[in-house]
Amino acid sequence: MPVSNPQDDPGVVGRPPGEMLVLVALSPTSGLVAREASRLSCSLGLRMRFLHVGARTPAIHRRFQTLLEHSLTESGGDVTFRTGRIEDVVAEEAQASDLVVLGALEQEGPLGSFFSSVARRVARTAPCPTLLLPSPSPNPEPFRRLVAVMDPSTPSPEMLRDVLELARAEHVEILHVVQELELPALNLALEEGADLDQTEEERRVSVLAARHRLANLLEDCQADQVPIRVESLAGREGLEAIRYSQENSADLLIVPAPERDQSTVLERLFPRGTDLTLLNLPCALLAWRPRRTP
Repeated sequence: MPVSNPQDDPGVVGRPPGEMLVLVALSPTSGLVAREASRLSCSLGLRMRFLHVGARTPAIHRRFQTLLEHSLTESGGDVTFRTGRIEDVVAEEAQASDLVVLGALEQEGPLGSFFSSVARRVARTAPCPTLLLPSPSPNPEPFRRLVAVMDPSTPSPEMLRDVLELARAEHVEILHVVQELELPALNLALEEGADLDQTEEERRVSVLAARHRLANLLEDCQADQVPIRVESLAGREGLEAIRYSQENSADLLIVPAPERDQSTVLERLFPRGTDLTLLNLPCALLAWRPRRTP
């Protein structure tokens, strides 16, 4: 999710402004999503393109024009109409996009891991990062308190660079860079009567090793201009990110996007990691994917 300079001349130097694909429907929430997207597009230097998955009629087209004119500070916007399964249409339309933005429910129902909402299906299948907005505001403000969840064993330099670019563009108050450490082998050892002191020492060594890898990565990415707090969270992947975000009043949680449609029945019964977080959004959520290469 690169940040573009909107004042760059794409015909001279640098990459042209990227694209933000915004999903809209005929609902009051879509107007709020459009406002949030408009603010963020200015911050990131991305041009907006609106998409509605559904039939196009002159009357529906006029209603969308009215909705966007009332929601945006600039002169409205045009909407692309497509029919088909929403996640499939988005996967096609977002091939040239840097970011997909759409509204989302804060929580899924009891069978949410089996019958996901549109927003969750899009987050799992989109070819680029996806921003889910569970509570879009009529007066959107920049994201100030970010929580970025990094893989503790192999943290992604590309993800961290994108997170830092976003943090700088939004002028954040604090960026929490966290790792969730689920240590089932140590928990099993405790249950089987292993020495408590030795097990706790192994846990401490695992946490320190993960923090060391992350500290080296932050140094390599030149993160000194962003206020950062690094934490290691011991517990169940997904749940710890939710808890930490709530406790620190985060307004944006950034997680690695789940693998596209590769979950098994067992994984749907017992979701973990990002899949678990998607079921219970503590705030706006950015499901990050690596950018495409030409």
